[in-house]
Amino acid sequence: MKRLLQGTLLVGCLLVTACRQPPAPEVVAAVQAEQEPEQESWQVDYRLSLEGRPRARLLAAHLIRQEFPESTYVVLEGTAEEPVRGWLFTPEGDSSATLRAQRVVYYENARRFEAKGEVEVVTREGRWLLTDRLRWFEDRQRLYAPGFVRLLAPDEQVEGFELDADEQLTSYRLRRVTGRVVIEEETSE
Repeated sequence: MKRLLQGTLLVGCLLVTACRQPPAPEVVAAVQAEQEPEQESWQVDYRLSLEGRPRARLLAAHLIRQEFPESTYVVLEGTAEEPVRGWLFTPEGDSSATLRAQRVVYYENARRFEAKGEVEVVTREGRWLLTDRLRWFEDRQRLYAPGFVRLLAPDEQVEGFELDADEQLTSYRLRRVTGRVVIEEETSE
């Protein structure tokens, strides 16, 4: 019994010691090489077009492009003094809105943008969207914000959660809505 206990303790000590060994330098180098970006740039003017027409233009302090077998994505980061600034375009190539955010990630395979950190969208019609996180599905021409949002326009000031909207912010759905909307009545003359 005593030998069995000693053997168990010896095996246990060996296992604990083996777990504490750092990985081999070759393993560490291979993992780091997989995590390094394919491209890294500073003071970036990133442009996305579809069939020769612009869809988005983003200015950022820093860009990282990562490629993986299942997906490729681009991370655009601003600074505290200068956030990422951008312009969104309709499928026809007309300017539709401006964008500001601390960080924007573009998932190439899904054709999806995610803006994070003090996100502000202003349409050419003067509609404002303020939120902390926004997804733009470029191929569907839809905006989604999973959290709290504030919409401001000359005729409305609305707050709510879980925005689902068109790119121009003229048609949208919200949950737990509060706000003020001006409704003009038609006169029968």
